[in-house]
Amino acid sequence: MLSAWEVPVLHEATIKSLRIIEQFLKDNHLKAEIELSGSGCEGRCSEGPNIIIDGTCYHRMEKGALIDVLNRKFGTENNGGE
Repeated sequence: MLSAWEVPVLHEATIKSLRIIEQFLKDNHLKAEIELSGSGCEGRCSEGPNIIIDGTCYHRMEKGALIDVLNRKFGTENNGGE
């Protein structure tokens, strides 16, 4: 789990997304090395939160949408602990 001091200043939505991803990995017993980098809204702030995974930019990544993307990416069926 990343501590706040290991990551540069991040937008609240980014921190929330990070926590969702960490919980998803834990719930699905997945070990992963994740490289995080901040890049702002990628010029599409009105479509955020935006997340880039393996070069693909996903928009409007609220919890449900993010869990759906992670399920497709990892081939899981977890609902994110809900």
